Amino acid sequence: MSPTPIIQLKRVLDSELRAKSFMKERKDGKRQRYLIIICPICQVEREVRYSNYTRYVSDYCRKCYEQENMRTHGKSQERVYRIWKHIKQRCSNPKNENYMDYGGRGISVCTSWWVSFVNFYEWAMENGYANNLEIDRIDNNGNYEPENCRWITHAENMENRKR
Repeated sequence: MSPTPIIQLKRVLDSELRAKSFMKERKDGKRQRYLIIICPICQVEREVRYSNYTRYVSDYCRKCYEQENMRTHGKSQERVYRIWKHIKQRCSNPKNENYMDYGGRGISVCTSWWVSFVNFYEWAMENGYANNLEIDRIDNNGNYEPENCRWITHAENMENRKR
């Protein structure tokens, strides 16, 4: 048997990750590709079906993911929280009406923002967020990540769309 291949993955949610890939037989006899992923917080290894990983699953184990997302931030009624929820939806939910213009084109949300509203909120406040501004990706083909996002007015955003 050949050694388990190490593959280079382009993360949907973040930059790059090295993971071990292997095939596993399902109950119906078909084989499916799996990955061994290591949680960046607690360093626990877990098996993840490849198709789930590339679409929805975070690198974080369930416990760390829930701890990160269960933090009470008291901002769920604020506009900045709705912006965060909407960018995640249009990049990951094929049923979202804007998915084809975002997730369907390969645009994603960085892991830091994906797993934690608090991380997104802190970035937003440090980078000029105001209730009259909209989030904008500097490189229209780039992901939602701190280096590629800024806050601009609606009029500025409409100018960008005309090009």
